[in-house]
Amino acid sequence: MFESKIIADDAVAVGPAGIGAALGVIRLELSSVASRIDARFVEAGTTLGTMLETIDALMLRLDGMTGVLGADDAGAAVAELTDAARLISELPQRSACRNDIFVGIRQTVTHLEDGLGGIHKILSALRILSVNIRIVAVEEPTFDKWVDSIGAQLSAGEHELTPLVNLVNRLKQDVWRVEDVEGQLSAETAKVLPAAPNRLLRDAQTLVDYQDMIAKTVTSVADIARGVQSRVAQVLVALQVGDNARQRIEHIASGLALLEDHLAHGAGEATSARQMTVTIVGLLAEQLADTMDSLQKEIAGLSASMQGIAQDARSLLSISGKGDQGSVGSTILQSLNEGINIVEQLTLQLRETNGEVSGIVRNILIALDGLNERIRVVAELRDEVEQVAINVRLRCQHARKSGPAIGVIATEVRRYSGQLNDTIQTISKDLAALGALNESLRNESDLADQVDIRRMLEQSLRAIGQGCEAVNSSLDGALEDSSAAIDLISSATLDLDGRGDLNQAMQRMLLIVGEDDWSAPIEDTAVAQAKDEILVAIFKSYTMAREREIHLARSPMPDLPVQSAAAAPTGDDDDFDDIFL
Repeated sequence: MFESKIIADDAVAVGPAGIGAALGVIRLELSSVASRIDARFVEAGTTLGTMLETIDALMLRLDGMTGVLGADDAGAAVAELTDAARLISELPQRSACRNDIFVGIRQTVTHLEDGLGGIHKILSALRILSVNIRIVAVEEPTFDKWVDSIGAQLSAGEHELTPLVNLVNRLKQDVWRVEDVEGQLSAETAKVLPAAPNRLLRDAQTLVDYQDMIAKTVTSVADIARGVQSRVAQVLVALQVGDNARQRIEHIASGLALLEDHLAHGAGEATSARQMTVTIVGLLAEQLADTMDSLQKEIAGLSASMQGIAQDARSLLSISGKGDQGSVGSTILQSLNEGINIVEQLTLQLRETNGEVSGIVRNILIALDGLNERIRVVAELRDEVEQVAINVRLRCQHARKSGPAIGVIATEVRRYSGQLNDTIQTISKDLAALGALNESLRNESDLADQVDIRRMLEQSLRAIGQGCEAVNSSLDGALEDSSAAIDLISSATLDLDGRGDLNQAMQRMLLIVGEDDWSAPIEDTAVAQAKDEILVAIFKSYTMAREREIHLARSPMPDLPVQSAAAAPTGDDDDFDDIFL
């Protein structure tokens, strides 16, 4: 039950003549307070609506960040970095394999050079033998023409042998040169191993960790942002309490206006008029006290909710700016580029070496083709020498005086023919070995393309770089959105904390009621009837169950239908007790 208390030391009794004027002042104060409350809550609702739009924009940024890094590109970059590190780590093994090939070529070429030197000696010996045949067979004119033919064939063989020797010399020099270049490359490789590939592997793992960090940040911010969205939506609904308070204050002001009008124009005994005033003003004061108490509780709940929203917004600000992820992304890219530049210097030298080696290999191939072609001419010469030995043997049988001497020479020719055959077979084996070594070298010549890291990573690194820039931009935007949300919610909270001061109107109403008994009967029948009419009109103006509950507890309405007196009309909107979480 409402109890009136006056705590003002300067309180004075209000006489009958001043009651009407006092009611007008109270009514105007209440109307002004109702307008201010409505304006403040509308402003708070607008502010929260703007904040909700800000959080929605933040969520859109987060949605954009989830795929901005390009997981496929980052995954491809990690795989390529790992492959590149593996290839770089394998360089010493590959280089050793290439060196083995070059050593094999050099040794085979040296052996081939010895074989060609042997052929040259055999041809020189055969030329001497042909001269000896001419000397021994001086009395056999039939040998002259034949010896001239043999000499011409030997000259042709020596003519073909000279380019072969030159080719082998160039081939040997090329192999020496490529071994020297390969040795320099091996030395450079040793300087960056295992540091360079290990750095690539670390950068790859750092990239994976960065992706995880961004994903966790996005998830954390999104979770809090969704919570803020929910809280703001609830508070927007709860702001209806401001409209409820405004309506109740307006109903009180309307009730005072009805009493003021009656006192200004109605007639009746002064004591009865005083009793009617005490009854009605006392009822309206109790309505105002309950309205103030309800409004204070609702505002406290709203303030707590908005403080929670502000705390969430500060959490958003903290998480969005934690670690400066955008800068981290730039640092990672810088580290990646530095590591790649180190390896790229190595692979550039490797590509240059391979280019030089490829040129030498082409020369080797040309030389080998020339060897194969010219060795066939030497093989034909071997057949010719074999035939010479046979012919000499046959001719010496018909020679009369020089036959035995020519037979000795024929035996030597046959022996040299056998040596020539053995030497050519050895050379053929050397050429086959060179062909196999050349095929192995050709397989190794693709190494430079395999470890062209800049080419391997160009697309994925570009995508990651763009992604990091986008993440940086999105996080900057998230920071701005979070800061804006904090400013908005702080503004709204301060506005609600500045509640309208209803105390002065309440004090005026309590002064009017004084210590009179509000329940005392009214002797003047006309005044009593007017009181009942005013109370009925006030009751009908209510839109909320709480208003009717207070009214009926103090002034029952026996003349109203039970349903009208007890039931709340459609649209009752004062039940927000459970809205705050």
